Amino acid sequence: MVLLHATLEDVNRGLLEWKLPGAAPEGFAELVLAGLDKHGKPLTGEKFTVAQLVRHRGKTIDQLLAETVHANLARSNYNNPGEIDDALSRVGLSKTLVDPTRARIYAMMTRRHWIVHRADRYQASALGGRGRGNYSTRTIDKPTVEDWLDAVETLTKNILSSC
Repeated sequence: MVLLHATLEDVNRGLLEWKLPGAAPEGFAELVLAGLDKHGKPLTGEKFTVAQLVRHRGKTIDQLLAETVHANLARSNYNNPGEIDDALSRVGLSKTLVDPTRARIYAMMTRRHWIVHRADRYQASALGGRGRGNYSTRTIDKPTVEDWLDAVETLTKNILSSC
């Protein structure tokens, strides 16, 4: 389950690393220049100046853009289908590519969140109020996992056939 979600995230990162350096300027709207923190400030905490560009001396603009994309993708994740929509839009692909699998992808991502962050346990209220520490792990059946695998494969094929 977790690896299936990671595979989908890797497909998105690979797509962006491949296509984003050559994308329209709008695709870069959320990116931070390589060497800066997520707020656009130098990693040293000082104010960004043209002098900071010295670190990139000798690089072409295309090299700097590719490095920037790579640096931003190292911190990226996709926790809902809307974030996949955004990734597709950034490289000029239609958000509608997600539509045929949206509900299944959402269900998979939600369950992955419960597995990773909540030990996939039932909430106490669902167990008749047995209280904290008395959780049972939720079950997951093979057909559900196979359905989510099909959704990831279908979405991946839709994305790649549109490139």
